[in-house]
Amino acid sequence: MIKAANELGHLKMIIFQGQLLTHAPQFQSAFPTDVNSWAVFYDFNNDGKADLFIYALGLGGVRVYKNTSTPGNLQFTFYINFLKSDYNPNGTPNVSNLPSSSVAVPGLADIDNDGDMDVLSFQTSGIQLEWHKNMSMERYGHLDSLVFDMVDGCWGDAVENNCEATLNYQFCPLVMRYNEAVQNNPKNVDAVMHAGSCMMCIDMDGDNDKEVVLGDISCDSVEYFRNAGSISNANFDLATKVFPNATDPIAFKQFPCTYFLDLDNDGIRDLIAAPNIQTSENYRGAWYYKNIGADNIPNFSLVKKNFLQDQMLEFGEGSYPTTFDYDGDGDLDIIVGNFGYYQPVSLYSSRLAVLQNVGTTTLPSFNLVNVDYMTLSTYNLKNMAPSFGDMDGDGDKDMIVGDITGKLTYFTNTAGAGNVANFTLTADFTTGFISGIDVGNNAYPQIIDVNKDGLIDLLVGEYDGSLNYYKNVGTVNAPVLSAVVTNFGGLKVNKPGYYEAHSTPFMFDDNGSYKLMIGSDRGYLYMYGNIDGNLSGNFTLIDSTYNDIYEGEQMAPSLADFNADGKLDLVVGNYSGGLAYFKGVGTFGIEENSAVYSEMNLFPNPVQNELNLSFNDFNNQLKEIVIIDELGREIKKIESNDVSILINTEFLNTGFYIVKCKVLLPDNRYYFVTKKFVKT
Repeated sequence: MIKAANELGHLKMIIFQGQLLTHAPQFQSAFPTDVNSWAVFYDFNNDGKADLFIYALGLGGVRVYKNTSTPGNLQFTFYINFLKSDYNPNGTPNVSNLPSSSVAVPGLADIDNDGDMDVLSFQTSGIQLEWHKNMSMERYGHLDSLVFDMVDGCWGDAVENNCEATLNYQFCPLVMRYNEAVQNNPKNVDAVMHAGSCMMCIDMDGDNDKEVVLGDISCDSVEYFRNAGSISNANFDLATKVFPNATDPIAFKQFPCTYFLDLDNDGIRDLIAAPNIQTSENYRGAWYYKNIGADNIPNFSLVKKNFLQDQMLEFGEGSYPTTFDYDGDGDLDIIVGNFGYYQPVSLYSSRLAVLQNVGTTTLPSFNLVNVDYMTLSTYNLKNMAPSFGDMDGDGDKDMIVGDITGKLTYFTNTAGAGNVANFTLTADFTTGFISGIDVGNNAYPQIIDVNKDGLIDLLVGEYDGSLNYYKNVGTVNAPVLSAVVTNFGGLKVNKPGYYEAHSTPFMFDDNGSYKLMIGSDRGYLYMYGNIDGNLSGNFTLIDSTYNDIYEGEQMAPSLADFNADGKLDLVVGNYSGGLAYFKGVGTFGIEENSAVYSEMNLFPNPVQNELNLSFNDFNNQLKEIVIIDELGREIKKIESNDVSILINTEFLNTGFYIVKCKVLLPDNRYYFVTKKFVKT
């Protein structure tokens, strides 16, 4: 099985099973669709179910969904559009949205230990922490009203700015706004606003008041503030970046955040640290510290830096899968390109990874055997997106790699058909037959015979969400890809109002007609039809949220029949560097018609040199027979009235194929029969 990695900007469900965490995709659709920036869980009404707090995009506030789940049924119900707080609780009410932004994650905790949930947040334009006290218990005697008074405008008598803390801040006796602080203290003029932060409230010393751990968008470490005050009057007497200990302090390139929760179900909360931004540690971005102390006097010990990531496929940032029999054993392996693995010096190293199929033809199983296939990282191509096809007509599949510059690099397979692939750089992006192909930014290629003339063409997606079609005007052995159709199909897969889209195309045969699936930055799959005979026109949009599959930003689809059931399965990459696998159930693709399975016989199967087709019915009737490879491409077409047909298969590469027979019946209706065979 292929396990899906956790996505950025999309909530996924993890089910606790002792110390084993299992991805549970069946619950993903239960989360609200408006989770765009950050999400925090907190059981504010103490019913034993964690409720959901998110940033209300465009509204500048915190939105609340109550957890209304029942056993076996995960459910969140809209509760409050955005939280509000009274900035003048002792006078004329001054009620405003509780401060937040897409990069400002509030601290949710019971600061005063009265049972209801309070909120800590930075001023929208400031460097001071505000305590927004929940007045639900005081006013109504219950927990779930979520009504707040801003009771302390400089909680802890300290400020934090530009990754530096100042204790005993002289203006804290006054509840002040930022402009007043600048006017009276010019040293803070550079503190235009607190651009982004996250905070964790925790009792580190067992005295019942809360300490705070802060992370900032521009900082590479967290700041721990020790509270030497009281429950009602916080005062920080220590600020340090060495947290949780001097041996393994938290350190990320940018925007480190911490979370206090019980990860091993021992009743004691542990610590998780992770960057809250892209362009930071990706494949080792979840640091797990086990609490070997008590819940109210924690002692954190680092266990691993890839929590959950070590239980899933993790390709750093960006994942672009495609299929290719790299070891020549006749089954389909998976090659995955990526934007890159984070590394401290050069930031990213883009590579190709190999998932080798070590299972059977009907029950595939994949092992990650190589994370730098053909050592392509030495070419320093960023955002490598691979595609495979027989470009030079010699029977084996060559490789084309798109990159962030919008150009393509061509590698010739010199191994020969049926052998372990061996690639040689033949044409880079400045020389050779591929010269001149430049889509601007972020090239995502697919090698396929677009116009079905027997010559391999190129489809190339790009950053702006459009497609480019490079028609092969050469020959089978000497391709010439000089004829280009930009804005191919008249389509774009952008989010409304956004230019960035990252169109990743996959064209495939659906019962004799091409369809086009496209991944996008939007996080959904697009499906287009009306392609055959319409290559110069506009394709028809069939669905912009195909099958309701959402796997996060920059989805990249690849279709193939992995389990030899005649149905196309789907592997999807995403920008968080994971893969998701969806089994084909006949919604699209080539399906074997079991009702007429006996009407066409083929043998031997597997076959080496010659395939015999015979028909129990349909004598003297015109039959159009097509051989289709695992990517849905037509390899050979035959027309015959005979009851038995011999087909030479010596020219076929090893692998899986479909024989699809279209029969013209006496009443002028068409009848389809399909069967699968294996070439060895």
